Amino acid sequence: MIPLSDDTVSCRITNMATDVKEPLLENIHQSPCYSIQIAESTDISNAAQLQMYIYFATELKEEFLLCCPLPTQATGEELFILLNNFVQDTDLSWGHWFGICSD
Repeated sequence: MIPLSDDTVSCRITNMATDVKEPLLENIHQSPCYSIQIAESTDISNAAQLQMYIYFATELKEEFLLCCPLPTQATGEELFILLNNFVQDTDLSWGHWFGICSD
């Protein structure tokens, strides 16, 4: 029963997310090709979110890759900017993508 500050809990959550994200990105980088499925949803607090699943060929796997907040009135251009920023931040190559599916 050790009390933890908000900063400690936040730091621990960030560390756990990194522990999950890094091996997944390593597997994706080893894949010769991948595709994504994106969906926009609204949570119970009426906040719009972009969710992304990735399918990659190293093990024919589907993984949840990203969930990020969206502006209230998101346009296709704003969705692409979010997606492109994620691709650049994670060093994924657009040349390896073979499909994008959205609702």
